[in-house]
Amino acid sequence: MCVAIYLALTLLALIYSDSVIESLALSAQSEGELEIVLALGWEIVPALWPLFALAMVLSSAVTLFIVRRLRARE
Repeated sequence: MCVAIYLALTLLALIYSDSVIESLALSAQSEGELEIVLALGWEIVPALWPLFALAMVLSSAVTLFIVRRLRARE
């Protein structure tokens, strides 16, 4: 039952992500008023994967730090 719930939540997250990411664009502004579009929609994900990986590592470190602090209090 839990597996079905996780699969349903993952599917809903993917559908939501698709609708949000499709409207985004990664752009850079050069000298003057010229704006260069670097990526559209899902092309943003490969451009920003190091940031996602860093966020995962930092969130894991914070979680472990909090768990150890709570265990030390007991």
